[in-house]
Amino acid sequence: SLGARSQGEKLVSWMNSTLEKYVSHGNTSVAYLIWICPNYEFYTAGGNVFINSVIDEAGGVNVFANQSGYPLLGPSSLTLADPQVIVVQEIYNVSYTTYLINHIPGITSTRAYQDHRIYILSENLPTDLLNEPGPLAVYGVGMMREIIQGNSPTYVNSSYVMREFNVTLPVF
Repeated sequence: SLGARSQGEKLVSWMNSTLEKYVSHGNTSVAYLIWICPNYEFYTAGGNVFINSVIDEAGGVNVFANQSGYPLLGPSSLTLADPQVIVVQEIYNVSYTTYLINHIPGITSTRAYQDHRIYILSENLPTDLLNEPGPLAVYGVGMMREIIQGNSPTYVNSSYVMREFNVTLPVF
């Protein structure tokens, strides 16, 4: 077996110890927007997907946890949920993403908008940590915790994530 079992056990142990540093408990309501369409409908994460687990582990509560999979919802769903924090994956670039966010009908009535708690995750590392379940996903929990606690910049890019979390994968 070439020691693969031993290496796998070491990796799981590393993941668990790293995750312990980032796990938090709380009840901050979070909306996670994967994609915003030109008509302002959006895809989000339901309660039975990986991103929901990351939000939970980081101390948040997914406002769309009652949904399943990656549903397409209308703008009123977001305003009715009135999340404290909104996290949006970057769509093409930060200026276009900001434009889409600011033009979602009713967005200005949400707590997240009023409290300046809308965060954009740049393409590449920040979104990869949440979209690709794997060993590095433990850092996604840390990143989400910093967002939920209000300790991250509103534009979360790869250099911020590398600087704050020293994203590395151990070799056994």
